[in-house]
Amino acid sequence: MGDNDLIILIGLAAVAGFLLLRLRNVLGERGGFEDHERIRRAKEAGAQSSAEGSNGVVTPMPQRPQSDQDDDIFAYAEPNSELGQALRSIKETDPSFEVGGFMDGAKGAYELILTAFENGDKKGLKPYLEKEVYDAFADAIDQREAQGLSVEMRFVGFRSAEPIEASLDQGSRKAEVSVRFNAEVVTATRNESGEVVEGDPSAVRRITDVWTFGKIVPSRDPVWLLVATGG
Repeated sequence: MGDNDLIILIGLAAVAGFLLLRLRNVLGERGGFEDHERIRRAKEAGAQSSAEGSNGVVTPMPQRPQSDQDDDIFAYAEPNSELGQALRSIKETDPSFEVGGFMDGAKGAYELILTAFENGDKKGLKPYLEKEVYDAFADAIDQREAQGLSVEMRFVGFRSAEPIEASLDQGSRKAEVSVRFNAEVVTATRNESGEVVEGDPSAVRRITDVWTFGKIVPSRDPVWLLVATGG
């Protein structure tokens, strides 16, 4: 794949990411508005329970306004959870970090990297993968080509995507966020004769991956590299 093709691929991924964001309800993805509403109701219920006296009368309690920082975290994690505290640590170290913006970028990166890998585009993969992960992906591509296999893949969309773990190393200032992706793809592997040896070119298949993205924070470089993969 040439540079022009890579530019076109990245452009298409960006457009696809925008359209997927608009179509999140159609694809069944959990949306930020839904999470904010759930959190708001939970907070109101907790405040009412705490304010009830022994006689059952609700006493008005002063409410501490939540910061935009906390609201951004609460859309994806419970306030006092390990995940929520880790995301807050990252935001405190790098005020430019936004969980929602990170998730949009993670979904775009997932589609871009997955598509480039299935197409055997090692050059397209390299800027987005940490060296150890890149080497593993490149070896898999080389083995596939050595066996005379080729992959056809069409990315359909996300059913869901959510952060499940985060950490910040205070020494190195390296932040890592693991995201569970539930996606739908159409994929088929063919041999040198063009016969399908795996998958189905006419069937949508659901896949689940846990990918971990890492970055030194704060940093002028906006790119979070893929540092680990799992199922």
